[in-house]
Amino acid sequence: MGNIMSKIVKSSTRKDIYVLLGDKHKGKTSTIKEIYRILSIKYPNCIIPKDRKNVYEMRIKMKIKVKKEYVLVGIYSCGDDPSLITPSLDLFAKDNCNVIFCAENVIPNSVTVSQWANSNSYKMTPILQNIVDPKYQAKTNYKTAKDIITNKAHLL
Repeated sequence: MGNIMSKIVKSSTRKDIYVLLGDKHKGKTSTIKEIYRILSIKYPNCIIPKDRKNVYEMRIKMKIKVKKEYVLVGIYSCGDDPSLITPSLDLFAKDNCNVIFCAENVIPNSVTVSQWANSNSYKMTPILQNIVDPKYQAKTNYKTAKDIITNKAHLL
C-alpha cells in the first residue's frame, strides 16, 4: 500500500505580485487579460469562483495546480486606476492569493503597488510593458504574457 501523504497536494506559501508598468494606452491591461486567457487554456479545470469568470470584470481568481501544489492566482484586469488597484489587491490578500498580476501607470510619484506590496509582505516584480507599433500590439501582448507566466511567475 502506497504512502497516502505522497498523494496530498499542498497549497503554495508564495506571495508574489507581478506589476506591468508603462504609460497609458501601451497594452498593460490587454497583456493582463492575455495572461488570464493563457492560464485558462493551460489549466482548463482550474477553479474559478462563479462570480469571477469574465476577464472583463475587475478581479478574477483562479486556483491552479502547478506541479505538486495549488496556487491561488489573482488577476486585476481593469486598467491602472490607482483608486481601484489598492482595494482590489486588498481583496486578493484577504483571500490569500499566492500570485497576483496587475498594471500600474508610470507617472511621477506613483508607488501605489510597491507600497501595497511592502506593507502586505508580497515580493513585487516590476515588468516594463514593451512599446511597439500598434499594428503589432496583440503579438507583443501575447509574447509578454507568455514570458511573464513562464519565466517570471513559473506557472507553465
